[in-house]
Amino acid sequence: MQPVVPAWVIQMTEAEFAKREEEWLASLKNENLDSDIEIKPLEVEINEITRDGLIKFKFNQDIHEPDLIKEAKKGSMKINRRSLSSLDSIDVGKFISIFFVMKSDVDPGAIEFFLNLEKWEGSDVWLRVNFTQPLLVSKGSL
Repeated sequence: MQPVVPAWVIQMTEAEFAKREEEWLASLKNENLDSDIEIKPLEVEINEITRDGLIKFKFNQDIHEPDLIKEAKKGSMKINRRSLSSLDSIDVGKFISIFFVMKSDVDPGAIEFFLNLEKWEGSDVWLRVNFTQPLLVSKGSL
């Protein structure tokens, strides 16, 4: 008994596959591409942190804005039947990790927070850190 091949699977010979691969690779080449273009490494610094948890990141170049962000700004993105109506609908914690180094006796593991993407413009990205218990991070040491 032969296995059932799903309808969405395209069956082809090795030769057909090689031909399609060659066509695809040729389509990726851009004759106008200047091989002398200098590609700068991406650098980021924290430009500012406000008392209310807003962190402004400054990159050394404009950052490509993913379609997810563009659509969320417009309020028109739907993921798994859930509408993203704004930037704060995006779970930034899935993409960014933040670790705290404390100067007080507070256990960094006890600090719970969530992140919101506030703004994304060119080389500037703003995130807001919302602490579930803000007094833990402002306790300080005596």
